[in-house]
Amino acid sequence: MVKTAIVDDMDPNIVYSDGWVPVSTTYDNESYEFNSTMHHGSIEGLTISYRFRGTGITVFATLSQPGTYGTPGSTYSIDGGTPVQFNSSGEVILPYRKTYSHVPFYRSPQLSYGDHSILITIDNVSEAARRRYFFDFFAVSGVEDNDNAQGSSGGPGFTIVDDRDARVSFSNGGWLSSGGNSPDYLGTTTTSPTGSGAGSVVFSFTGTSISVYARAINDYGTENAAEFIIDPGTNQEITQYALVQGTSEKRSLPLLVLEGLVDGEHTIRVNALSQRSWFLDYFVYGTSTGAGVGGLNRAVRITAQGGRRRYRYGREHQYDNLYVQWRDGHLHTDDFKHRSLTAFPLHYGIGQTSS
Repeated sequence: MVKTAIVDDMDPNIVYSDGWVPVSTTYDNESYEFNSTMHHGSIEGLTISYRFRGTGITVFATLSQPGTYGTPGSTYSIDGGTPVQFNSSGEVILPYRKTYSHVPFYRSPQLSYGDHSILITIDNVSEAARRRYFFDFFAVSGVEDNDNAQGSSGGPGFTIVDDRDARVSFSNGGWLSSGGNSPDYLGTTTTSPTGSGAGSVVFSFTGTSISVYARAINDYGTENAAEFIIDPGTNQEITQYALVQGTSEKRSLPLLVLEGLVDGEHTIRVNALSQRSWFLDYFVYGTSTGAGVGGLNRAVRITAQGGRRRYRYGREHQYDNLYVQWRDGHLHTDDFKHRSLTAFPLHYGIGQTSS
């Protein structure tokens, strides 16, 4: 099966020239960089190079308030060819004073399947002016099952699946395809129906982890925006819910981040619950370091052997005597029953999501 693989900025096979600064956090509280990491550069002439196998590559970065700081410049060369300027296609609609992550700074043309290379060179950057280039991840298209999705870095990597992919099945009606705009992955989203049980999405995947990303608008109050059922109807079933709270629009918002499943085939069903629509953008699945044990799925964001968990977007919340808080690039939990503090590292673009 042909896939689109994510290669995080921290992948050891990406070659950075001297001067890049690795950052193990998101840009701000409403930015959701993949893996909660990025590299930023503010010296003209800095480069990034990477070799990949597939039929194309897209460069995703964070664009920081171009109306305030200006837009960093960059060029992109495939296989040593003529460099192409950032946004030469006009695809990126530049926001004025907002910051957006997951912005496609460059998409390669369709390439013949095989080994290729990309070279990124940045310009029009300034540390004093806070005009920096924030690199987040590559998306390599045309990756075959027997390819190593992350070059020679080991492991199968993670796969991103757009809401329009044929493997994503919508049922019960009410889901509406929407054009979206450039900050949405591939420029598309699907609008959820409103009301409890109004519609569902089914997606099958392999691996030990699954994430669901969406765009949300403003505060959804205390009602659940969505219900997520992993392996429905089996003895491995796990159910989780998402609350979305906050006062601003959120893009690439991780409604669900779950790992610790048994390594193998799984199905997720997403049920829309809210009286207000949200916008499904994409799924990310793959094999993470924490797999289920003893043939059991585990929801290891807060470890569970199945059953029900509720979680919400926000700075700090209490549920069933358990506090969860984003701090120092980790999700911290304070279990008042055992008075123990535990930190779980984040594996995707989490921002301030707790489970």
